[in-house]
Amino acid sequence: MALLCIRTTPIDSQIPSPAELLYKRKIPSTLPTQIHNNNPYKNDISERLQTLQSTEKDYYDKATQLQPPLIPGQRVYVQNQTGHKRWKPAKVERIKDEPRSYEVTTQGKKKKRDVKGDN
Repeated sequence: MALLCIRTTPIDSQIPSPAELLYKRKIPSTLPTQIHNNNPYKNDISERLQTLQSTEKDYYDKATQLQPPLIPGQRVYVQNQTGHKRWKPAKVERIKDEPRSYEVTTQGKKKKRDVKGDN
């Protein structure tokens, strides 16, 4: 019931709720709300939503940094994708063709690893 309330709460005074944006109709909930039958400003709603999301992204990006590329021979740690997901020491062997992708050696085994979180 709590998730229904969250999803049916409007984003702001000009943007409808996420459920209404998805289903393009009002979703019944236990929250008291004003019911607007037809909104003639559907294009304005999507533009406002894009502007809001762009502003949120700008605030998030202020605290992020680009990671420097890894170089062959550099010591790194990689996470074991099976089992307990522990971090193991590894060494970068070479840079792959894909962006932010490297071939690393852990305990004599060569593996391809992608670096996540690049802006």
